Amino acid sequence: MESRKELLDQQEELNIRVIKDPGVVQAAQYLYRLYTQAHRNPEKTPIGVAINPENYRGEVCSRRPRPILLPGECFVPFNQL
Repeated sequence: MESRKELLDQQEELNIRVIKDPGVVQAAQYLYRLYTQAHRNPEKTPIGVAINPENYRGEVCSRRPRPILLPGECFVPFNQL
């Protein structure tokens, strides 16, 4: 598993923009918390959460180097969770 510092370095390389809507960030934190409770030992290290800001539906992403987003989704990187 990769360290938190390595994940942060990778996200900085991707130039992922910071999400400033607190509702979206809280929903992403909630989704990530559910994911960690359900997957105690994940096969891949998550890099963040892809989430729709209109209905707060989303999923944890572990795809590298860039997550694939649906239209209308935004990405909340691991360092904002």
